[in-house]
Amino acid sequence: MSEPAASTVLYEVKDRIATVTLNRPERHNGMNYDMCVELHDAMLRAEADKSVSVIVFTGAGKSFCVGADIATVKDSSEGVRQSKDIGKLFWQADVTQRADYQGTHCYFPLIGKPIVCMINGAAAGVGVNYAAFSDIRFAADDVTFAAAYVRRGIAAEWGSAWLLPKLMGHSNAADFLLSGRKIKAPEAKEMGLVNRVFPREKLAEETYAYAAEMAQWCPPHSLKLQKRQLWESYFQNLSEANTMFKEFSRIAVRTEDIKEAMASFIEKRTPNFKGK
Repeated sequence: MSEPAASTVLYEVKDRIATVTLNRPERHNGMNYDMCVELHDAMLRAEADKSVSVIVFTGAGKSFCVGADIATVKDSSEGVRQSKDIGKLFWQADVTQRADYQGTHCYFPLIGKPIVCMINGAAAGVGVNYAAFSDIRFAADDVTFAAAYVRRGIAAEWGSAWLLPKLMGHSNAADFLLSGRKIKAPEAKEMGLVNRVFPREKLAEETYAYAAEMAQWCPPHSLKLQKRQLWESYFQNLSEANTMFKEFSRIAVRTEDIKEAMASFIEKRTPNFKGK
């Protein structure tokens, strides 16, 4: 009997933090169909897990994700099939939410928990997309980013030409996309693609400390509501944003955790949120 295939995505929970890890280190976490599906499953699992408040998203080995597994696509008919199958994926994560965020590699805004992307190595192509559609991005100081679609003669993929200008500004996004050049983490931070840059040996420590503070001090319902507000804001005017605020405020005041948030603040103690 043949051995079962190793999971292409790992899932672990500790101290209210779910770690989702791309797990094809021998291929620098190049994306194939199995990884694409397993990543979606892992993110939905983290969203449904009541013991999880925050998601840390990273890659195994030396790279975060170097994009589609080009060698596989080029060298085998199976790779060609997988590439076509990935292109057909359209996640129906929640039909009550915005359809814009139900595309193949841009569904992270529909995950109702903050995604902190810990970029431990090279991020290219769709790897940049996954980082960009995360809520917060921390990178090791020696990491390289590339979105070289233009050098491959193709269009900027999966919403990158829509989102990158919003994160980086039009000029920086044009520089990054139209040149197809590689940028290092410090420059990516200056351009707005990355929130914080740490020495490699400090990246995990700093990322998990940040995630732990968020999990400890922020009620899950408030994280979910404010994440939705942020991602919906790209499509709203100020009046619509305020209407959403009023609606979400009515939801928040009916939770038990809002009482604990207020009580712990007044009593100057660490809160104990129940996710209710």
